Amino acid sequence: MIAECYSELQNPEFDIRTRMRYNTHKNSDTEIKMDKSYITLQHNGYSLTIYSGIAPLDPRNDNVDVQVTFPNGDNFSATFFTLQNINTLMQHYTKTGECAAGSYFWASNMIIVQTLTEQAICEAIDDLLAGEEFTVYFLKKFGTRNCFSERWGGTLQTF
Repeated sequence: MIAECYSELQNPEFDIRTRMRYNTHKNSDTEIKMDKSYITLQHNGYSLTIYSGIAPLDPRNDNVDVQVTFPNGDNFSATFFTLQNINTLMQHYTKTGECAAGSYFWASNMIIVQTLTEQAICEAIDDLLAGEEFTVYFLKKFGTRNCFSERWGGTLQTF
């Protein structure tokens, strides 16, 4: 099913930024709309928003915030990283002193993928849903607060 949905995405150059050149793209299973620094996809019964920022995305060395919205209105978020991006961030931390001068890296609701493409992100989400692990790795969001702010009294903002 995923292969059918992404048959046109087999070209490795056809990544998220390539899609951004188009205002709207639609095929049988996925509809994509681009507005500034994020894209929205309709895929397998859920809405997916990928927040990539305004800088050009490097699909092999970057990270993006992802929000998944289900038809019942439930929203979940996670951050997708590539391994190369984690290494780049840790090297940067050695210069800035963050995270004990780069000796460790952490991110809540982190999912690591080989490349940051729509296909890789959707495949990971579909696999987590199929294995009933989705809610383990994605944070459920409640309006302008989320589970973390409810539990720990934080003031995290939603997308």
